[in-house]
Amino acid sequence: MIASAALPNRARSQDSLPQDLEFMVSRKGIDVGRYTLRFRPEEDGFTCSASIEIAVKFAFMTAYRYTQTSEDLWRNGQLVQAVITTDDDGDRSSVVIEAQEQKLLVEGPLGLIVAPIGTLTDGSLWNIAVTKQSQVIDGQRGDLMQIGGHGPFYERISLEGKSTSTRRYTFQSDPEHEMAGTLWYDQMDRLTKIMLQTRGERLEYRLVG
Repeated sequence: MIASAALPNRARSQDSLPQDLEFMVSRKGIDVGRYTLRFRPEEDGFTCSASIEIAVKFAFMTAYRYTQTSEDLWRNGQLVQAVITTDDDGDRSSVVIEAQEQKLLVEGPLGLIVAPIGTLTDGSLWNIAVTKQSQVIDGQRGDLMQIGGHGPFYERISLEGKSTSTRRYTFQSDPEHEMAGTLWYDQMDRLTKIMLQTRGERLEYRLVG
């Protein structure tokens, strides 16, 4: 989001397994969902299994529900394969990503597109390399989302009851995708907090595990 993605981003070495993460998602101060990421070692890399479930209720009735699951394969610090399924309040979609000949083939609801190797998805916010991207793959639509941003800004936040030093980044998508947000990473490059603005809503993701 800060620099061009013309060169591959190798944020993690092949033997570096990220830490599992779990976030509570809140809207207007009320918890509405959960976001989890689980990492498993693989030859020359690891897999990332992610799941997000959001349900907004009014008067004990579910007014809106959103779920998304993804299974990503990373090798030698690069995303090489992904399967992402989304249910956006009944509107279902699937996106499949496969690395071939130093390119990423992305097949989704809008057809087949080609992205440079090293391009990340919008579900890769856990990877601080996303802050160096000028575009990411939209995991629901299967197209490229142009992004720009600012940072890092150094800030202390409360994390699990402790004051924690973080680096904060802000980003804004192109008008078609209507997304903006703020990301916080600790000194170990671990994602610790997310604020997202999309479709006129503001969601906070706070780390709980």
